[in-house]
Amino acid sequence: MQSDFFAVPYIAPSVKYIHPNTFNFLNQSKTFIGQINWNENEFGKLWNYNLQYLDCVNQVGISAEIAQSIIQSFYLELSAGRLKNEPYPASLRIFNLIKFIHRTNQNNTMLTALLFNQIQFVRKNKEFHLLGNHLLENAFALFAGAIVTNDKLLYKESVRLLLNELNEQILSDGGHFERSAMYQCILLERLLDCINLLEKNKALDTHATRTFLMEKAALMLGWLSAISFSNGDIPMFNDAAPGISALPNELYNYAQKLNIHSVGIQLSSSGYRKMCSNEIETIIDTMGIEPSYQPGHAHADVTGFICYVKNRPFLVETGTSTYQIGQTRNEERSSSAHNVVVVNHTNTADVWGGFRVGKRPQVSIVNSSSHALTLSHNAYQHFGVKRFKRSFSLNNELEIIDEVAAKSALNSVIAYFHFHPTVVPTLNEQTFQISSELGVLKFEGASEIKIEPYQFALAFNKRQEAFRVKVFFETKLKTTIAIKS
Repeated sequence: MQSDFFAVPYIAPSVKYIHPNTFNFLNQSKTFIGQINWNENEFGKLWNYNLQYLDCVNQVGISAEIAQSIIQSFYLELSAGRLKNEPYPASLRIFNLIKFIHRTNQNNTMLTALLFNQIQFVRKNKEFHLLGNHLLENAFALFAGAIVTNDKLLYKESVRLLLNELNEQILSDGGHFERSAMYQCILLERLLDCINLLEKNKALDTHATRTFLMEKAALMLGWLSAISFSNGDIPMFNDAAPGISALPNELYNYAQKLNIHSVGIQLSSSGYRKMCSNEIETIIDTMGIEPSYQPGHAHADVTGFICYVKNRPFLVETGTSTYQIGQTRNEERSSSAHNVVVVNHTNTADVWGGFRVGKRPQVSIVNSSSHALTLSHNAYQHFGVKRFKRSFSLNNELEIIDEVAAKSALNSVIAYFHFHPTVVPTLNEQTFQISSELGVLKFEGASEIKIEPYQFALAFNKRQEAFRVKVFFETKLKTTIAIKS
């Protein structure tokens, strides 16, 4: 097996290992005294997964000797049967082993044995029970493994799976069907890695496969460009957090080296809509829970929106700080953690169990134009609300009209507005206005307005206090967001 696998430099992972034996994942650090405990579970399963990915062996500045010792430690635990092999981390390990062999030009017996073992394990344990990004990661890993091992049979098998999953999971507007910009970046990087491998190792390739992958990458780049704010930020809808994936600019630069350029698209099938004026940008969630059979990364945020003013975050998602099942996870997936209307303190979708969704709403686009949008959903029909309707229009100001047509009086109707931690709102009780450095929120139809603190997710396991506004109303609320001059 050769060791020169990539045509152009790939994106180097961020620093996660600090000598000696200190690992930092998800903003939580652990120092191992002596041997690395590959079953370490102090910070939960996701932290342990990150440890097992072996990303750190390719981080900038790590020596080949230290990286090899980390791999060897892992190999000894796995081969001794003291470590459970799982398809998802194994899929990511395959890429990291390939990259380590490439960058160090090392190809010893241990590395070859571990790489072949992981490829065959994933091949026999594809995650059809989970589907979604897990199965796509399996497909990417098998495709990469087939290329570097020159396995013609595995190549044909992996191409069938990869093309099928990309056709299933990448929507017509280029968005990944789990509707998270973070996962879009993760999977796009993996796709670019596969194309990179293919460019250097064309013996197994057919022109049709390479063309297909490049077209999908161009479409995914187009979606990423369309969904991003002007300052380069990605919206944190659904499960998404900073510091997990490559940045959009890193992906654009990587793609350019592979002669792949983004396709201009309009956001559509992924369920998002962006409206912009000179100083206001807003992105709106127009869809319910999708994909219906794999809603694990979805939040109860239908008709929610994010608003940037003067290239700065103004109204935001609460975000994602944990995948650990518990109160924080439940809160961050709940409707009250998003800029939506909540009736009788009930979520618009029945999110539960960390990655589960029960009952979910039906959502309709009532009308749409370049600077206006009206949505409706039936999430609250069990309270006698036949349809909830929310309308957006943007010219110099962003106007939002919420209408709750109920058969009888409701216990509680609250519109939530979450401010970024850099924004400090103040309430004028006489005029029912919220003022801040960036903008002013004016309310017509409100019966009461409250400002209260909430926990904004800066990153995984890292939160900061910020402020949100709760606006109580009965049947109709008009909210106007104006720029502060």
